[in-house]
Amino acid sequence: MEVFAVKAFIVPAASWAWSYRKSWESAGKKAPDASAALVRWSVMPPEHVAFAPHKVSPLNADWAYVGRIDSDIAGRTMAEVLREETVPTMRRLLDRSKLWAEISRPGFAFHRGQPPGWARMILRVDEASPAELDELVGQVETGCPVVDEFIARARTRAAEHTG
Repeated sequence: MEVFAVKAFIVPAASWAWSYRKSWESAGKKAPDASAALVRWSVMPPEHVAFAPHKVSPLNADWAYVGRIDSDIAGRTMAEVLREETVPTMRRLLDRSKLWAEISRPGFAFHRGQPPGWARMILRVDEASPAELDELVGQVETGCPVVDEFIARARTRAAEHTG
């Protein structure tokens, strides 16, 4: 039996730039990947194509084929789930205000890549006015050793985009 996982993630440009700030020369030339995702989630298989049909959950979202599961059925089912569920979710979350509303909602279903204050800064930095930027800086969680660098880079990026 072949077992695999299907993951989805959203990487805003500011998140990609922050995550690869030390190696931007090479990172800026490739497509963003999950390492800089602001949010990520597992694409859940329907039970009939799941590796563990009665245990499907965000922590157990493995797909499978061969044996009891025909590979053509698994492929068609995955395409249907992507088309009907995953891609519409991704399109909705590409709207930064909708993504922020989702991230800040209690019971948020996806994995956050950053603390809420950092995520808010990443989502707003390219459009924030100087006054809003100051407000955003005040919301950034300070328990991280690179917080000063994060804020300085955010101020620089904001100045470049509003400049």
